[in-house]
Amino acid sequence: MFQWRGCRPSDGVHCGAAASGYLPRSISDLYKAMNAPDHFLTLAYASFPVTPLPAKFFWADCKENLSQDIPLATQKSLEGRKWDEVTILDWRMIGSYPYIARRYLEPSAFLYYLPSLLVGVFGDMEFVDLAIEGILPDNRMHYPKGNWWKGFDLSISIQQRAAIRGFIRIIRTEYWASIGDVMQAYIIDAEEVWGAGAAT
Repeated sequence: MFQWRGCRPSDGVHCGAAASGYLPRSISDLYKAMNAPDHFLTLAYASFPVTPLPAKFFWADCKENLSQDIPLATQKSLEGRKWDEVTILDWRMIGSYPYIARRYLEPSAFLYYLPSLLVGVFGDMEFVDLAIEGILPDNRMHYPKGNWWKGFDLSISIQQRAAIRGFIRIIRTEYWASIGDVMQAYIIDAEEVWGAGAAT
């Protein structure tokens, strides 16, 4: 069983989960993740290693000015931190949506921090759009194209792809009625992008 360090039923937190070895290491991690389904937490920690940190933060091919507010705020909120130390509040402090902030990031760097969104929103589903939009291509039709997305797609392991699909399926099966029409449409697009209806 997946066991939270220091977790007690009296804390009001569900302590059981699935599989030892992938453990959040701080109270902030526990708070962030406590409402996520146990099997997804296990999959996220197994699929997205906490170490090493990204070797490159900003995208080498980025044509935009990295001294602007959004890239600087993104750097302040994320760089040098382990993904399981990054909260939804940290993403919100950037002052923009993750799908915009990621334009400045090395695709593999965004991939490293992506699970902080996928896990974090279960602690506050009001911000589920941050995670859903974060896994969609940044164009009106959500069609995978462009050099950034190509680099992102090439960075993703089979296991990480399975975790993203797992997130999509959980939103579809357990939260569908609560996310609204727009996010429902986005989940349908995400299923197309990630093949979330297929076995992983």
